[in-house]
Amino acid sequence: MAYSLPPKNGRAEDVLFWQEPIGEELPGNMVAAMKLTNRNVRIAVQDKQAYEKIQNLVAPEEKNYFHNLGYIYAYQRLNNMNPEALILTNSDQLEQIEELVTKLPNVHFHIGAITEMSSHLMGLNRFANVSLYPNIRPARVAELFEKCDLYLDINISDEILNACRTAFENNMLILSFTNTCHSHRFIADSHIYPAENVSGMVEKIQSVLTHSSEMKEALSRQKEAANQADLEQYQAIL
Repeated sequence: MAYSLPPKNGRAEDVLFWQEPIGEELPGNMVAAMKLTNRNVRIAVQDKQAYEKIQNLVAPEEKNYFHNLGYIYAYQRLNNMNPEALILTNSDQLEQIEELVTKLPNVHFHIGAITEMSSHLMGLNRFANVSLYPNIRPARVAELFEKCDLYLDINISDEILNACRTAFENNMLILSFTNTCHSHRFIADSHIYPAENVSGMVEKIQSVLTHSSEMKEALSRQKEAANQADLEQYQAIL
């Protein structure tokens, strides 16, 4: 372990990055690091919930060892407020899809699946603002992530293609329902709606596509939920 090495010049400086969940007690290596008198130890906890739990576990004089340092994300592009929504699914169960499609006629819904689509899902072809992509190819998936500025995490079954993270890194606004949400890390709590409140999601989509300030604020909330950090924050602790 690095903390077992003798410092070369006086007091050593150590930063421990912690990315694991926290149980009911502090891990042994964390406790050992705090007991070192010849090393200045700082512990960067990247998960916000883990950081808050640690703060409740440690003594007041130990709190200063810990810093909540988020993640630096590599965003691929800007959000252009295009009225294009992407949904990736491995089932034909899409929460409130017909309600969304009919109440948002100016939004085009792109629905992709890596398998064949059932007749139930193919029936959405009757809507002019829906495009279906059964057996979707990786190149088309990449194209849609570049084109669409909304991602709707509304498929009731498992997430496919790491969709929420990819949407997040493409600066797409991600909206979901409580019974379909696959990633609380990349979706702001205020962007997750009860299934019976589909009108709330409709209003949010209309608002962010009409007002750039609303889209900017919504994306800021999304990045805050993902515990985004910047280079200056890393430089401050390193």
